[in-house]
Amino acid sequence: MLSMSPLIETVLWGLGVAIIILIGVGFYLLWQIALVAIGYKAKILCSGVFVSKRDSTPVKNEDLLVDNLSLLKYISSKIDYQEQSVTASFLGFIKRKAIFRSQLGCTLLSDRSQEQFYQQHNLANWLLFV
Repeated sequence: MLSMSPLIETVLWGLGVAIIILIGVGFYLLWQIALVAIGYKAKILCSGVFVSKRDSTPVKNEDLLVDNLSLLKYISSKIDYQEQSVTASFLGFIKRKAIFRSQLGCTLLSDRSQEQFYQQHNLANWLLFV
């Protein structure tokens, strides 16, 4: 059996730990990029369909799949016309939802529930008309 010098063994352990850390940081960055891309698709599609009153197909083909945004075609989206919302997801793991509120436009839900956003809208209307 070959024995390694303590210096070589320490260097190899250090390299192994560094590689594991770099892989972890890479996955974290990819996760953050995916969150932004999924949220972007949900928000732009929501604004195009409910604010601009456009059909979803031109919004997807002209606004979301141009030039350097073509990676967004791998993100699926579902438009709920009754709830006036758009949910975008990547492989079902990461989901982001944008909701339309009259006179306020579309909002990407992040740290609040949909009900909290609607309550905020009702409070804003009450303050404007008091």
